[in-house]
Amino acid sequence: MASSRNRSPSSPSTESSYESQQDQCQQQESYRTEHLETQARSDSDMQKAARQHRAGSSVHHSESGERSQLLTERYRHRVEKASSVWLSGILNGHSYAPRPKKVDEAELSDTAKEELLKERTYTIPRGYKYYVDGLPPVLSPVPQNGFRTALIIHMIFFGIAFVFTLAAACPIPWYRGRNVDVGGVNYNDRLFSLWIAEGGKYPAIRVYAMKHCLLEKQFYQSIAVSTILGCVLSFLSFLISGARLSGRTSYGWILLFSFLAFAWTLCGNAMSISMYYSSRCNAPRFSNTASLAAGFVLSLLAWIFQLGGLLAVVLVTKLNVGPVLKQLRVMDTYYMALLCVSLLFLCVANAGTVWKRSFNTRDVSVVRVTYWHTELIMPNGTSLYYSRGHYRCSAYSKRMKASISFLILSSIALFMAAVLAIPAFLARGCRIASIVFSVITLVFLLISWVTAVAVRYRNSCIGAVNGTMYQYYPGVPSGIHNGLTSFPGYGVQEGLVLPIVAWVIVLGATVLNLRVPWI
Repeated sequence: MASSRNRSPSSPSTESSYESQQDQCQQQESYRTEHLETQARSDSDMQKAARQHRAGSSVHHSESGERSQLLTERYRHRVEKASSVWLSGILNGHSYAPRPKKVDEAELSDTAKEELLKERTYTIPRGYKYYVDGLPPVLSPVPQNGFRTALIIHMIFFGIAFVFTLAAACPIPWYRGRNVDVGGVNYNDRLFSLWIAEGGKYPAIRVYAMKHCLLEKQFYQSIAVSTILGCVLSFLSFLISGARLSGRTSYGWILLFSFLAFAWTLCGNAMSISMYYSSRCNAPRFSNTASLAAGFVLSLLAWIFQLGGLLAVVLVTKLNVGPVLKQLRVMDTYYMALLCVSLLFLCVANAGTVWKRSFNTRDVSVVRVTYWHTELIMPNGTSLYYSRGHYRCSAYSKRMKASISFLILSSIALFMAAVLAIPAFLARGCRIASIVFSVITLVFLLISWVTAVAVRYRNSCIGAVNGTMYQYYPGVPSGIHNGLTSFPGYGVQEGLVLPIVAWVIVLGATVLNLRVPWI
């Protein structure tokens, strides 16, 4: 009895523990089932995602391939389009050669590929390395086809021009006297070179010793300097074109030196023709007593060959000189153009008339004053020339010397500014140097034309000049020490107007170049 009572209470606890164990087993089985189902679902999702990723990857690769092919076609189209445009990149700011695919510098670290990369790449100035394939012809390392032909023609023509200008600068006659009497002067068998006049019945005279006519002396010296510069620049252009044939330098330097040689030779020819028809103080004109000789013919032929060689390179490059590595700054173009126009004005002003006055009398028609001399033009067309020393006014001589000296210095500074403005398209340092020379030009020009204006509107000397030619023709030399030197009624001419205009242009170009943002 007692034992049965003792077992009966343990029976329900045993049953409850058994039921709890069954519940735990069922929960574990359900958990395993859910875990397996979740894992199966996750595996299927991962497989599906992997399939989608592979599909997306293939689509991405195909899209990138299409995009790469599209960019290549677009690049080729831009190159073809730019190749047919004149002065591309200079006037509109866009690069002539859109950037080809740049070589990854990391590839050069592998020595096994270095030699192969050297064959496949082209290093252009400033260290940029590009693949050879796809480069425009103007950027190719070694000129091919039309570019090579143009360079060969250029070398031949400029080689001939160098020989001709060298011969013309030697003591060979530019003018040959004819057997004609003009005012009692006969230049039969007399030869006039750039250095000496000899032959005939007159004694030989060297150009540097000419004192009777300073204008004629200046003509000879100017023609000689222009011819020598044309000769030197022709030789430099010849050498640079040879270097370009071997894969060095660029077409830009060829065009620059070719144009300068062409321009200086043209100046020499123009001045020789001007001298041929100009009056020569007390001597008759060459057009009446002489003919153009071998020196002028050689210089003219050299100029024709220079023109042909320059055009050969111009036509094949279309003035796209390359390599242009970035978008250009259009302001650099306008700045350079304005400097060149101003330089042309100063070249004319150096030899131009500063002021003049018309008298229209029986003895004197016009009096013209330049920086170098004073010219009295007679009604019959002959001229008398007086140097600054004939005024015998030290203040006038010093002021005119100062004015022309600063005008020449400003011309030199402006020339340097214009030359440096060419590489300023790519080199920031050259742009800064060009602006510095422009500022120097402004200072020198200001001193020059202010001094000339002071001479024109103020009395340089105030001594008495009674009984002299000045009394009847104010502005001509009186010949009296510190005699009255003034120019009443004279109108300013190109020799004074052009420097002022050039000063304004250079000032505007410099200010704009500083104001426009730099790239």
